[in-house]
This record gives sequence, structure tokens and C-alpha cells, in this order.
Amino acid sequence: MSKSSSFWSSVGTYLGEVLGITAYDGAREPRQDDLAKSDVVGVESTYTTCGWTIDRVQCALEALDRGEMAEPYALYLAMTRHPLIKHGLKLRRDTLSQVRWYHDKPEGLDDAFFEQWVARWLQTWPKSEQLLANGYKIPLGLCPVNVVWSRSRDGRWLQPTAHTKEPGSVEWYETQRIYKFYHLTGALDEYGNKLPEPPLSKTGALDMWPLNGQRWLMLQEEPLRPHLFGAFRSLAVAWFLSAESSRWHSAHNRKHALDWIGVKMPHTERESAETRALLDACVALENGGVIPLPQHETPAPSWGLEVFAAKTDASKSMVSLREAADNYITLVLLGVLETTGGSSASNSKASTQDRVALRLTKADAACIIELHDELARTACSVNGRDPANAPKLVCIVDDPEEQALLAEKQERAAKAGLTVAQQLEKLEDVNAKRLIAKLPPIEYDPDHLYAQAGVQLTPGVDGLQTAPR
Repeated sequence: MSKSSSFWSSVGTYLGEVLGITAYDGAREPRQDDLAKSDVVGVESTYTTCGWTIDRVQCALEALDRGEMAEPYALYLAMTRHPLIKHGLKLRRDTLSQVRWYHDKPEGLDDAFFEQWVARWLQTWPKSEQLLANGYKIPLGLCPVNVVWSRSRDGRWLQPTAHTKEPGSVEWYETQRIYKFYHLTGALDEYGNKLPEPPLSKTGALDMWPLNGQRWLMLQEEPLRPHLFGAFRSLAVAWFLSAESSRWHSAHNRKHALDWIGVKMPHTERESAETRALLDACVALENGGVIPLPQHETPAPSWGLEVFAAKTDASKSMVSLREAADNYITLVLLGVLETTGGSSASNSKASTQDRVALRLTKADAACIIELHDELARTACSVNGRDPANAPKLVCIVDDPEEQALLAEKQERAAKAGLTVAQQLEKLEDVNAKRLIAKLPPIEYDPDHLYAQAGVQLTPGVDGLQTAPR
């Protein structure tokens, strides 16, 4: 056996016994079914998004407090039908998609490993799956990520592939203080056929521990019990009230928007055939309701009709309830009440909204960075590198105010640099005259003078080695 084969064999043994992940022996290229066997398929079902009652919402919230994510996930599917919730989650996702990402190479990491890691990162965890995971993390507080390991085509590296899973298959175990992932007892191939059961699938529940990328990662709002920090834990009742007030408003309008007909007749003729015929004719109009109005005035009254509509303002309370619930939803998801649907506008409101949105985007990006760095450390470990030298993910989120301050600072530095340059010319003239007079020149350090003015003559390392130049 060659040294290379012996090395990979030992690495495979290490992965299997210590880390509990799947490695390949190098005899052939990994096939798609190998990855499918290592991947797990959750047990979540397709839930109806209609027919929710306040009792069922309360049951889902109680399950969420216990960390049983199946029913809360069903509530998530129902709540995303609400236009404001759909808009809020999409806005958070779309804003995150516009963040600029780069990788930072630590001093102790070799170029070969760093370059292959950067080149493959969007295959390791595709951008679409990152955004999907963030869409789960915001409302439910967490998103499980299953990691599958395979060898690169050239046989040099063990490479991870992260799969975003639905949170409905996750359950918190307080006694062990870990999550478990409930899954099918055998993954499915691309045609829907059941594949042979992998060894870890026989129990139907997998311990999601450790969360370091050996087999599992977790995108989460908080490090402990993140299911208690999802937005939907606070929004469920507001969503229900918004949906119910819309239904009540619609029902009220259907009932009271139609005109009513009052049929006048002499009170002595209210049981006569003529009165019955008139009532039947008005009922046939299908214009709402018909009310008999016997008349007692003197002189003797005749027959007649009076059309009137409901004068109640009860529907206004439903509108105000829906507006209050919608404001609450917007505030929790976006941090501000002013959105594109607002009726007023001002520079201060727009500036506040931008700052809050950027703050939320930075928080979402920080969660992605934390997961990347954890996976990168494990990848370094299994590939014989020091985890302390793992690649770092860096994000740049443009803040309009920060950009304006930076431009102002650069303008001041440019003016100061021009002043320093003029003073240096004068010093050169003085030194030339002192040289003729056989006097020692005035010593000075141009770099130091420019640095005092905020101008850097020598470019430094900005820590963004993968940023385009």
C-alpha cells in the first residue's frame, strides 16, 4: 500500500471512529447515492395552512416552548400566507443576499487548502440554502444543517457538503440539553425509491451533537434553547388576530352592506292577502331583509315602502384591530413601522429604517459567519491543519451614513496631504540653501508627516485577501 493510501485509510478510520462521519477509501470516486445514504431525510409532513383556531395556535406555542418543532413548523407554514409576514421574511432574505462576502486567510494556513476552500464554499453550502436556512431561523429560532463528507476528485481533501433541513423534524431534549432529528429510516433517491438504510438511521432519531460540522450544524438565534427566541413565538397571536379581524370584517360587510326594505301597511291590513302579496314581492327582490311596518297614524295610512341601510360602525373596530396587529408584526420582523406601504415619508424616517435594517442584516450575517467558521475549523482538523488557522468568512454591509463619513474623512485627508506636500517643498528649498551654506540639513520623515495628516503612503493588508482588486 502506498503512503498516500495508508494516510487516507487512517483518516477514514479517524473519521468513522472519532467524528462519526462518512469518509471514502479512495478506491473510486464518490457516487451520488453515497451522498444520499449519508444525508438524512426528515419526517415532517405537508400540513394544511387553513383552519387554525386560537386553541390550536395555543397548542403550537406550548409545543414550541417545549422544543417540539413539528406543530410550530405547521404554524410557520400557515403564518407565511399572511402578506406582511411574507414580505418581512422576504425582505430579510433579499437584504442578506446582497451582502458582500469574502474570505480571510490566517497567517498559518497554507495557500492550497485556503484556495480550494474558497473555490468550493458556495458548493459546500449554496447561497440559496443559506437564505432558506435564515428564513427558518428568523421565525422559529433555529435551522438544522446536516453535513456530509466526501473526498475531492483529486483525492487530496475531505470536503463537507451542508444540507439545510426543515425544522419540523427537530425536538429539544431538556434532560440531555441537546436536539434530536427525527428522520425516515432510509433516504430516498432522485426517483423517490428508498435507498438502503445507513447505519445511523435505524433508531429513527439522531442526536444533533456536537454541533461542529462533524455531522450537524445549527443556524440559531441564541446558543442555548434557540427555539425560545424565534419571532413567531411573539407573533402567533398577532397573526391570528389579524387573520380573524379580516374574516370578521368581511362577514360584517356581507351582512350589513345590503339594504333593508320596510313594508308599510295599515295595521288593520297586516294579515290581508294584499299585504302578503306585497311582502312576497319584496322578498323576491333578494335585496337583503324585509321588515313589515304596520302604521297607526290618522287619517288611515296606506301601503308604502321604505329602504334603509345598517347604521352601525362595528366594522371599524375590526379595521383598527387588524392595523394594530399588522403594525406589531412589522415591528417585530423589521424593527420599524415605516414600510413601503406607509402614508408619510421623511428623511429622518428613511434614515432610521435604513439603520435598523442594516443592524438586522448584520445580525443575520453574523449567524452565517459563525456556522461557516465552525465548519471550517472541523474541515481543517480532518485535513491535518490546525483549526486555529481555519479560513474566516468576512462580510461587508454598506451603511450609507458610514460611507458618507468615510468620504468626508477622505476629503479632509486629501486636503491635509496637499498641505503637507507644500510644506515638504518648502523644506526641500530650505535644505538646498543650507547645503550651499554648508549647514546641516533639517531632518524629517515624510511618511510620519503624512501619517499625522491621515494619509497612508504605504498600502497595508486589509484582511480581505479574496476581495477583488
